[in-house]
Amino acid sequence: MNCGTCGTALLTAQFYTGSHGVPPYLSRKRGKGAFEPVRRSGVDCFVCPICGKIEFYAQDAQNLLFQ
Repeated sequence: MNCGTCGTALLTAQFYTGSHGVPPYLSRKRGKGAFEPVRRSGVDCFVCPICGKIEFYAQDAQNLLFQ
């Protein structure tokens, strides 16, 4: 995968959340209630070593959809 800004090959990088041992993730709720179901997906992170652009991609974007 190449950088959309400068065309350089992107490097895989670790994105930390600040909590030790907790990988970053995306989450979505259908409503605002405490008991509403939560949908989650992990996050892949890529960085351009030349211009510094960072790209995030959901590992399982389909899992964020409510049926």
